[in-house]
Amino acid sequence: MEVGVPGDAQDRTRDFVTSQFALLQLCYLVAVALIYFSGHIERLTSSTLLNVWLIESLVSFAVRWPMCMYVARASPVLVAAKPLLRMLPLFAVILGTLHWCWTATLFVGPTLSLTTVVVLLSFVMLSVSIIGIAPASPAICVVYLVPLWLLTTYG
Repeated sequence: MEVGVPGDAQDRTRDFVTSQFALLQLCYLVAVALIYFSGHIERLTSSTLLNVWLIESLVSFAVRWPMCMYVARASPVLVAAKPLLRMLPLFAVILGTLHWCWTATLFVGPTLSLTTVVVLLSFVMLSVSIIGIAPASPAICVVYLVPLWLLTTYG
């Protein structure tokens, strides 16, 4: 039986999470586009608020992507030596969670409109994609899913 180099498992886990994070970000962009266009068609909120939401969505993406890619590309020794660096993916997920919680407050309500359906289907898509990270980081999934679905259920 061959024993691997100690860093092999950590490298595979990092590669796995990085690939799953890329998928999650793709789902994020698809969801933002679908929600924006359905909100624009239905006009349930003002155009100004919808545009502010879109800008915030894009800024959130532009901030979170480099944070996680920096950690993915950094050496494991550097990441292990700097606790704040290890926390960057969690901070990125918290920013994403805040965005989707705001989205739920804007677009999920007591009536079942087209935009609400699109938001709910987007949340399901995003939830399935983040579950892919669960084996490597269950805490990230909890931080993402629990507030998202609690606020959505409340709405």
